[in-house]
Amino acid sequence: GRPGTAFGRTRADAVALYRQFLRSANFKLWVKEMIEEAFRWELMRHDLAALLSGCTEEQAIEVYTLVRQRLGRERARLLRDEVFIERLQGGLLSLSASVLPAHICAALDGPER
Repeated sequence: GRPGTAFGRTRADAVALYRQFLRSANFKLWVKEMIEEAFRWELMRHDLAALLSGCTEEQAIEVYTLVRQRLGRERARLLRDEVFIERLQGGLLSLSASVLPAHICAALDGPER
């Protein structure tokens, strides 16, 4: 017969290997990249204002702020994804047009708008 598993001699060896991987920086980076990809995918597929239509004003403000910060990071990238940047800009515009009052968006944007 074949001794143990492909990871070691026993099931405990395999569990220990997986546990080590889950605690590693590689796993943390992988999870971060998967979350990032899911965010990009959902934002490319759906209208941000429609997704937030049932949320509270506080939640909409939080999302508006996060998307605005994300837009700044995307613009600063060396290899920019212009389609994604346009989608973020469109999301901000749709939030300001249909979810948040203009005076709140103006206050969140500051004097640069």
